[in-house]
Amino acid sequence: MPWYTRGADPSRHLWAGQRFEGHHLYDGKIPIIATGLRNLREHGPVFLRFGRKQMQPLREAIGNSRREAAEVRWRAELKVRDREVKEQLRLAAEQCEAEREARRPGCADCGERLSGNRWEAAQGYPAPTGRWRPALCEGCEARAVAADTQAEREREAQERAMPEQKAGWRSRFRT
Repeated sequence: MPWYTRGADPSRHLWAGQRFEGHHLYDGKIPIIATGLRNLREHGPVFLRFGRKQMQPLREAIGNSRREAAEVRWRAELKVRDREVKEQLRLAAEQCEAEREARRPGCADCGERLSGNRWEAAQGYPAPTGRWRPALCEGCEARAVAADTQAEREREAQERAMPEQKAGWRSRFRT
């Protein structure tokens, strides 16, 4: 029986890890390492951790290199999945924006797409009023309002020029 097994077997519950996906978990366990005086005079792997079969340098004997490697792989896979999810979200957002833009109406006069604020306002108040024309862009609406204003001025000027016609049909019977 090797010298290190005399203390290893009775204390197994303190240091033995549990197998988990290609490595051992040593959570809540104590890393017990041993070496001999002759080994301390040598350089290199001189420590033996209970449960392992070969001598190791101190850092490897108290560490868990397989678990650390598994965590590095897991983090790399997580980064790849994270990038994939972000890319999917970006593509979905672009698709939603493209669908929204496809629904955006164009100006009834010139065909130019309505601006975001105008589109939202036109959806809230779709019925045209005196100076509000939701189907027109700002430029076309300004031209239409200017034309309406000009037509109204001309009509008022005509009404002032012909007061008899304004009086109506009753004025013809007065003599």
